[in-house]
Amino acid sequence: MLEWVTWQFAESLQEGAKREVPKIGNLHGYRAMLAPHIKRRLVAEPEVARYIQIEPPEFEVETVDWDADHLATYLKAADEFADWYRQSRDDTKACNLVTILARIRAVHFAANYPQYGMEGVDRVTGLTSKQRAVIARMRAIAEEGKQAILFAENPGVLNLIAKHLEADGVQTVRFHGEIPIKTRVADKDKRFLTGLATGLLATKASGRAGYNLPNADYVLFYDRSWTWRIEYQAMRRALRWNRKGVLKVLYFHLPGSIDVYQDQMVAHKRDATQAGLDWTTPELDDETFLHMDSLLDRFVDDLALLADHTAGDMRKLLKEAA
Repeated sequence: MLEWVTWQFAESLQEGAKREVPKIGNLHGYRAMLAPHIKRRLVAEPEVARYIQIEPPEFEVETVDWDADHLATYLKAADEFADWYRQSRDDTKACNLVTILARIRAVHFAANYPQYGMEGVDRVTGLTSKQRAVIARMRAIAEEGKQAILFAENPGVLNLIAKHLEADGVQTVRFHGEIPIKTRVADKDKRFLTGLATGLLATKASGRAGYNLPNADYVLFYDRSWTWRIEYQAMRRALRWNRKGVLKVLYFHLPGSIDVYQDQMVAHKRDATQAGLDWTTPELDDETFLHMDSLLDRFVDDLALLADHTAGDMRKLLKEAA
């Protein structure tokens, strides 16, 4: 039913690839196997649509150009990860998935929260271009008289964004683990659901499950996850039966960064999940097998291209300045 390796790898164990995300080889058989065990209804089914209508969301990716100092910090952290990965990738004990994710955490911080001061990551002062873009979008949404949920991994970056929004007169509610549950839930109900706050700034861990927020017109993802389920559950907070209008979902990416590679992993996991459970037609059926190893190999190879491209741009700017 599931294809976890390419045929080349299955035969030789040397060529081809293993797969992080399963490909469903026999969709008809897979669905027939699950049918007696899983009851799942979809909004688009005629029997359901008679009673509930939820418009499908609109998706947008906003690609934000790097600041020079931020890019230099990111490249240093990414280079250090790439060097470790090249040296360790053949050692299955030293280079397992848990270790890889722990190591690449520094790259994620360098891209998304360089002000944090994580060990091995140079600290960036001031706002990054992505942070400025998110703040500008949240400000524009408030000026429209609309409301938005902003999701991010780290509470610190949400605190930073909230500080600048509040300085601009944009009311927000912070919703993350540094705030007691009773306090943040009461604040969410009083100020975001029924009050004047136009933004709910939530970590994915705290805000992605169990809350109904149909009043949100936008869902913004400041950074990406490795798993489709996390982003899907977060988005569903606003896709409730009693919402009005089309939900707009925005992702903010830095070109060539870890954002792009997380997006690839999420896309493949979404494709497999929706094909298996929701009877959708696979969109990535002919795409290359995507294992974490394959994605990281691509990440390491493309990093050199990003560095070369950046060096060329810097030389051009210096020449024009002279």
